[in-house]
Amino acid sequence: MRDMTRVLFIQFGPRSSPPAGGEPPRAALPSGSVVLVGQGRTAPGAPTQALLSIGPTGASGFTGTFATSVVSGFPATSRDQTLIGVAAGGSVAAGEYRLPPSTDTVPFFLTLPTGTPTALPLAPGDRGGTPAKISDDGTFIVGTTIQNVANGPATRRIVRWARSGAGYAITTIGGFPGFAVSNALNVSGDGATIVGSYIDASFRSHPLRWTQAGAFQDLGALPGQSFGEALDLTSDGTTVVGNSGHAFVWTAATGMTGLRTLLGSENSSANAIGSNGALIGGVSYGANFLNPIAVLWTKSGTMIKLKDFLSVMGIDVTGWVFQTVDRITRNNDGSYNIAGNGTLSGRPTAFLFTYSAPAGPPPAIAGQPQAQAVAAGGTTVLNVAVTDAASYQWQHNGVAIAGATNATLTIPNTQAANAGTYTVVVTNGDGSVTSAPTTVTVAPAVSRLANVSVRTTAGTAANPLIVGFTLGGGGKNVLLRAVGPTLGTFGVPGTLDDPRLAVFTGAGAQTAQNDDWGGGAALTSAFDAVGAFRLPAASKDAVLLNALPAGGYTAQVSGAANSSGVVLLEAYDSDAGSPLARYTNLSARNQVGTGGNILIVGFNIVGNGPKNLLIRAIGPALTQFGVAGALADPQLAIFNAAGTEVNRNDDWGGGSALASAFTSVGAFGLAATSKDAALSVTLQPGSYTAQVSGVNNTTGVALAEIYELP
Repeated sequence: MRDMTRVLFIQFGPRSSPPAGGEPPRAALPSGSVVLVGQGRTAPGAPTQALLSIGPTGASGFTGTFATSVVSGFPATSRDQTLIGVAAGGSVAAGEYRLPPSTDTVPFFLTLPTGTPTALPLAPGDRGGTPAKISDDGTFIVGTTIQNVANGPATRRIVRWARSGAGYAITTIGGFPGFAVSNALNVSGDGATIVGSYIDASFRSHPLRWTQAGAFQDLGALPGQSFGEALDLTSDGTTVVGNSGHAFVWTAATGMTGLRTLLGSENSSANAIGSNGALIGGVSYGANFLNPIAVLWTKSGTMIKLKDFLSVMGIDVTGWVFQTVDRITRNNDGSYNIAGNGTLSGRPTAFLFTYSAPAGPPPAIAGQPQAQAVAAGGTTVLNVAVTDAASYQWQHNGVAIAGATNATLTIPNTQAANAGTYTVVVTNGDGSVTSAPTTVTVAPAVSRLANVSVRTTAGTAANPLIVGFTLGGGGKNVLLRAVGPTLGTFGVPGTLDDPRLAVFTGAGAQTAQNDDWGGGAALTSAFDAVGAFRLPAASKDAVLLNALPAGGYTAQVSGAANSSGVVLLEAYDSDAGSPLARYTNLSARNQVGTGGNILIVGFNIVGNGPKNLLIRAIGPALTQFGVAGALADPQLAIFNAAGTEVNRNDDWGGGSALASAFTSVGAFGLAATSKDAALSVTLQPGSYTAQVSGVNNTTGVALAEIYELP
C-alpha cells in the first residue's frame, strides 16, 4: 500500500500550559499522538480506499512509523473511498465514496477512532455531495451538492452540515447569484462564514465568501489576474487566504492583498491560516506548477521556505522535500501545529510539527465601547479599539453572543431583550483582555401626532372652517392660530382680512375665543417653542393658547362681518415633554375645490418610532348628518415632506380590516359600497399632507380625518 498523498491531521493532548515570558521561537515534534487521513490503493489500478492512521510521532521524523489501516464499513459495492478531513479534537472525520454505476459521490462522516461511515443527509433534489472541510471542533462540515435543473445543466451549490445529536443536519446555502457552479472549500469555527469559489461562463474560478449576515461576496482578483479561489479563513471569518495567480490575504478593510513570492516563482497559493491570522502557510510553484515548495508567511508579510525555517529551528530535515503546507491549527498555549505533504527519501510522506512563536504583548484596549441609548426598533452599534488584537468575543450580561466576533457589534432592530451590560473579550496568542462594561438601554418606541394645519377658504359664520381634534392620555396645552392677513406677506392672494377663532367642546359649548391676538410676549414665546412663524404684533390674526382637558374639541374660523378669504388654521401640541397626553384624532371639514383649492391637511408625527394611522376622506357619508353639498366621490392621497406620494385611495372598498379599524378608534361606520376613501398607514416621524380632491375635478364639502391606531 503506498503512502497517503493528501493529509489533514489532529493532535491529541495539546500542550495546555502557557509558554514562559520571552520564550524564543522554536519548532519541535508534537507530543502525544496524531491522526492522518487520506486515500490509497492496494495495487496499481485497484479501487481507491479510505485510509486512517493513529499513533505516536516518530523520534527522528515528522510522521512516525505507526501502521496505516483501511477504513471498513462502506457498502460492499462502493468505490473511490476517501477521507478528506478530520477535526482537530479527534472526534470525527469526513469523506466521500461512490456507488457505481452512478458517478455521483455520497458524503459521509466517521466517528473516531472505531466508528463506521455514516452517510450525510442531502437536500431534496440533490444527486450527491462532496465534503470539502470540517471545522476544528467537528461541529460543521462544508461541501458541495449536485442538483439537476429542468431544461438546464446541473448545478453545484454550497451546503453546510451541522452537528445534530449523533449525526448532522444539512443547510443549503446555495450558489453565487447568477452562476451554476459554486464550491465550498472551508468554514469558520462558528459556521457563520464559508469561503470557496464559483465558476463563471468562461470557466474561470472566482474567490467567494459567504456570511450568514451578508450573503455572497466576490473577493475580486489580484492585479493582472481574472481568477482565484478562497481556501482558508480565521476562526472569526474576517481574514481569508487563497490564490489568484499568486497567494493572497483578504480582509474587508484592505481587500485582496498579494503575499510575497519566492524569487523565480510563477505561481503561489496560501492554503492555510491560523485561527488568529498570525501565521499563513502554502506553496510556491515553479514553471507549469512544477517543483512545489512549502512556504510560511507571518502576519507582517515575511516569507520563508519551510525547510529553511525548520533548519534555523534546529530540526534535522535530511532527506525531506517539503511541498505544501495544508493546515495550521493553534494549541491552547498559543503554539501552532503545522501539517502538510512532501517526500522523505523520495517517498510521499506527510509531516507535522509544532511551532511556538516568540512571546509578544497581550492585546490592549485603546478605546472602550460607549454606552448606547436606543429607541426600540433602532440600530445599536458598539465599537472597541484594540492594539495587537487577534480575535473578539462580545458578551451580553456575561453570556457570549453567537457570531459576535468582530471589533464592531451591530444589533439591528434593537428590542427590550437587547438591553443590558455588554463586554468584549479580546484575545491574541499572548493573552486576553476584557473591556469595561457598558450599557445599552432601550426606550420604547413612542410617537405622536404633534400638530395639524389647514389652509383653505374660510366661509361665513354660517359655514366656517371647522377643524376637530381629540386629546387622549390627559390634558394638554394647545396652541391654536387662525392666520389670515399675515399670509399676505408670503404672497398668498385673497386672504381673510380679520379671522375669528373659537373653540368648542364635543358637547357644543364654547370654551374660548379670540379675534385679534394682541402681540403678547407669552404667545410669541409659544410660537417659537413649537417652531411656528411669528406674527406682527398688530396683525388681525387670531390666536389661542389654552390648557384643555382630555376630550373632543372643534376649532372654528369665520370672518368678521361675514367676510371670507384664504386662512391658515394651525393646531400645535405645546407640551412636547408630555407624549402620553397627545392628539388622538385630527379632522378638517370644508369645501373642496379644484386645482389649488382642494382640501389639504398638514400634520406632523414626532417621536422615536413609526406611527399607525387611519386617514379618511368622507364625502357622501356626510349626507346622513344633514350636510348639504357633500363631495360625491372624494379621493385621498398622502404625501411626505419631500412631496413624494406615499399612499392613495379612491373608494375604501368595504374591507373588514378597515371596518374594524373604524370601530377601534370610534369613527362612524361607512357603507361598504360608499365612494368615501380610507387608508390604514404606518408612517415614520416627519411632516405629511393628506390631500382630498374630487374625482374628475368634482367639488363639494368633505371631511378629512386622521386617527391614531394602536
